[in-house]
Amino acid sequence: MANGSYVYSGYLYDIWKLLAGNLNLQYRMVEPEGWGYGNRHPNGTWSGMVGELFYGRADVALTWLLDRPDRSSVVDYIHIAIEENYDAFHIVGGTEDVPQTAAQMAGSLLRPLHAHVWWAVLGVLLVLSVALRVVIYFNQGYGERIQTVTEMSLGSCLFYNYMSLVGQSWAIVPTSSSARIVTIISWMINIIIVNSFTANLISDLAVVTVHRPIGSLREFTEQPGWKLAMQSGYGVVNDWQTSPDQYEREIYRRISSHDGVIELGDAQSFWLTTQPKVMTFIDIKQLKLKVGDAACSLVPLLDQPAKLTPNYFVIAKGQPALRRLMYAELLRISELGLMSHLKLNRFSRIENMCTSSSDTKAMSLGNTLASIALVPLGVALGLAIAVLENLWARAVTKRHVTGAADRQHFIVMKLVS
Repeated sequence: MANGSYVYSGYLYDIWKLLAGNLNLQYRMVEPEGWGYGNRHPNGTWSGMVGELFYGRADVALTWLLDRPDRSSVVDYIHIAIEENYDAFHIVGGTEDVPQTAAQMAGSLLRPLHAHVWWAVLGVLLVLSVALRVVIYFNQGYGERIQTVTEMSLGSCLFYNYMSLVGQSWAIVPTSSSARIVTIISWMINIIIVNSFTANLISDLAVVTVHRPIGSLREFTEQPGWKLAMQSGYGVVNDWQTSPDQYEREIYRRISSHDGVIELGDAQSFWLTTQPKVMTFIDIKQLKLKVGDAACSLVPLLDQPAKLTPNYFVIAKGQPALRRLMYAELLRISELGLMSHLKLNRFSRIENMCTSSSDTKAMSLGNTLASIALVPLGVALGLAIAVLENLWARAVTKRHVTGAADRQHFIVMKLVS
């Protein structure tokens, strides 16, 4: 406050007041000398809350800490979970509604199925078409009409299988049992494919696609201008030092040398996490408490999924009686539901902070253009095929006329001779 005094509030302080009141604990709040949870430096010294306990400046740390072997060697944990964190790397994301290239626009209609699936569909159409043609050909005179055998060529069989894929009926239906079995299988497979495509297409149109400028720690370390934001004292930093992943080791190097690192402490520093080219390691719930709705612009990094980690109160070593009392009372508070009630009161406003106000997403301009593009494509293909068919018909007619004239000339010559 302006006069130099402090006002304490929050979920942890609510639990502590309840705990201290029930145990009749006399206490004095002490401001820590530095920010952070508690991390061991290469020279063996400790910082943050763990350092306050280890060096005797405090008896209880009013924070939640992940249980780590290195910390357990210098402080004692009260193993009743106070909170669960989902610490992960986050970056500012966005949405892209308009494809940048014609290939992306055309690909929006193919996106509901993987490329391997489309190739499999093409293979299925070819195999079924060949099988249908073979059984019809060998059944001529044995259950299949001559007209069917003549009209259902290999090209016609391929076209009919494609018609079943798009839900169109056939002008000719085979009469032999073997051909009808192939036809039924074709319809069954195509129904499954169409339903899968439709379901995935609806999902693709309804779910907002988030664009990520980077998707991995490798891209973060290789692209220039990126900064890392995190609170000091994260124990996982020590794991990055000896990690088999070279990019995690690179992040440790940047933290230890303060190379492009934003240390989150005061309220103003947390707003830097919403800026471009800033990657933040944090539980998004904590960021919501600091910056509100602005935290909704952040999305997790793809190659580093969040991990659930239970967190606990910690006390200084050498106080077994206090540890037993606090454990028993925290267990009682938890079993009575008081801890859940306090958590709900403090965090209820952020539970649905980033949920969309609408149930569906409007169809994007890119998907609309991709659908409309089928119209001129169909018209162009239709005209091109019509021209080719006309040229082919003229060539065939001219050949027939020429052949007829040659035969007539031969007959005339024969009569004259």
